[in-house]
Amino acid sequence: MKKIDVIKQCLDTLIVGEPRTTENLTMIPLCQKILEPRIYKVLEEAVSDQTGRVSEVSESGSVPALLFENEASQPVLLIDGDTLTGAKQNRTLNISLLAPPQTRLQIPVSCVEAGRWDRRSSHFTPSRDHMFASGRARMMRDVHRAMDAGLEPRTDQQGVWGEIDRKMGRMGVTSPTRAMNEMFEQRGRSLDAMVGQITAVSDQVGAIFIVRDCIVGLELFDHPETMALKLPKLVRSYGLDAIDEDAAFEECSIQTGEELLLVIASARQSEDPTVGWAYMFGSRLLV
Repeated sequence: MKKIDVIKQCLDTLIVGEPRTTENLTMIPLCQKILEPRIYKVLEEAVSDQTGRVSEVSESGSVPALLFENEASQPVLLIDGDTLTGAKQNRTLNISLLAPPQTRLQIPVSCVEAGRWDRRSSHFTPSRDHMFASGRARMMRDVHRAMDAGLEPRTDQQGVWGEIDRKMGRMGVTSPTRAMNEMFEQRGRSLDAMVGQITAVSDQVGAIFIVRDCIVGLELFDHPETMALKLPKLVRSYGLDAIDEDAAFEECSIQTGEELLLVIASARQSEDPTVGWAYMFGSRLLV
């Protein structure tokens, strides 16, 4: 079966649920009955039970790369936008990947703390926050362009810093090290309220997110447990844009969740080498 048929088959089985809205943020649940058990851990679980560790690649470190060690007998799922704090500077993942059991991988990352390069810990800690959605979209465009050119999945680091600086300026947030997480900290009460209002429904494996009546993103996993674990971070990610009145997204003419799924099902597919195991369909969807 061709991979494009696998993608369409998956999307065709999704049930679009009733929207849940708080403030300027709406989530449309995507549901699917999954009977098989989840056979991997997510990053937060692996770090919590000490079977997974993230560190600098060396004593001197490298801004665009980190080392992930998986000592578990299960693979570990890492998602683009997963943010890690500590070590020499905070970073966020450029791509999603599934780290095989008993492996050491260099993972591609971007810096989200421009004003620090001094070691604060030997290992990184997963942040309770995800890269904010508009910044994550910019990173994905950079990564797609790089991979289309046959390059590694890198971002425009100066562009990432600029996106964070502009958002901090609009929101009146300051940080001595220009750390992205300071925005989430200073707007924590509003974001926590959103997390309390937008919770997972039964059999939910994904979500379409809408900010101020504009569809801005779709997240899709293979299991309801994964969605439930990741949803609070994703709500905070999109929520930070929802409370930023000037957050910029590309114009989207798609009006409904069903229409978005049809567009994705017919999108051009591109295959690229990946770090670890390919996650989900092993491909990128370009709409």
